[in-house]
Amino acid sequence: RDYLREIKAQPKIVEKNARESKQRFDSLKAEILKPLEEAQAGQDKDLAALNEVPTICGQPDITSERLNEVIEWVEPFDINEVWPELKRKFKVAHENALTTARVTLERVEEAEAKEAELQELRRKQEEAERIERERKIREEAERKAREEAEAKAQKEREDVERRAVEAKQREEAAKQAEAKA
Repeated sequence: RDYLREIKAQPKIVEKNARESKQRFDSLKAEILKPLEEAQAGQDKDLAALNEVPTICGQPDITSERLNEVIEWVEPFDINEVWPELKRKFKVAHENALTTARVTLERVEEAEAKEAELQELRRKQEEAERIERERKIREEAERKAREEAEAKAQKEREDVERRAVEAKQREEAAKQAEAKA
């Protein structure tokens, strides 16, 4: 029984030693790799930024100006400055970012051109409508002026005719009065 207890206790001791050793090795590994990880942090940041470009390009309110800024940042990125272990990841991320940005730029520029064209058409249509309204107002004013002039001329003709009739009546009345006299 004592022997059996000793045999059963040995795995626990070995597991305890293994845990302690693993912790020691992990802390030693972290200590040794710390300068490497600190040096790699800058490249990881650049890689994350390159991987973020497709997300930026996917925003619905992205402008061609912003896309040009992104392309200007991505294009000159030198892959030779990247560590050899990360070159493949950087190359894929760089090509993906550049391609996505250029395709999105073409799409956005096309949409902006269409929008500008629509705004120009709207502006021209509003201008044409304004000119048409002004023309109608001018024609209406001219028509009213003609009608007023015609009405005035008609009234003057009627006044002239009435005066002529009155003058004739006075003449006839004068002739009748003379004839009576």
